[in-house]
Amino acid sequence: MRLKKMVEDNMYATPACLAIQKLTCELVIEFIKHDRNVEMIDRHNIIATLLEASEVMDCVESNMLFAGVDRDCYGVPLKPLSSVLAKNAEDLLAQRKQALGITINIVPASAPIP
Repeated sequence: MRLKKMVEDNMYATPACLAIQKLTCELVIEFIKHDRNVEMIDRHNIIATLLEASEVMDCVESNMLFAGVDRDCYGVPLKPLSSVLAKNAEDLLAQRKQALGITINIVPASAPIP
């Protein structure tokens, strides 16, 4: 899945990677809200990858907030925090899967895809 690869390829504590991670999170949330690709997002462990990336980005995000910056150099707002976006995506996926009757699987991001 291209979204997951994009997050994995940009899992560095830099402002550019933070912007990519946050925008990808927002995109995944919108997909989930509209029941688009819920099974595929779950099967490819995209949420776990986003959560892992948010941990990597925590330091750069904290430094930017400490410096009093509201937006990164690409214009992406720093709030909500990337960890909050990733957690919202995780919660929303669980809700949508339950509503659609899909079995909930929680697997680490490093686990192989079946």
